[in-house]
Amino acid sequence: MKVEVNPGPADAHTILDVPSFNFDDQKYEQLGTPFVLKAGDNVRVTCTHDAGLRKRLPQLKELPPRYVVWGDGTSDEMCTGILIATPAT
Repeated sequence: MKVEVNPGPADAHTILDVPSFNFDDQKYEQLGTPFVLKAGDNVRVTCTHDAGLRKRLPQLKELPPRYVVWGDGTSDEMCTGILIATPAT
């Protein structure tokens, strides 16, 4: 999972990068240094789902391949980026 501000141009900034998500270690990830968003900034959340990992879970390994969409089920993709922001003082 990656969260980027203004992705693409040279001034792009990655504010969170979790290369290997652990389902059993879901947590609120506080940034070491607060990041200031400006009016007009774009925030992009990108996730990659590896359906091959389904074969490790006994309750999923017998399921046939399918198109994976967002959902709250164990066999669904659950990528969600939540930002907590406060107004500048």
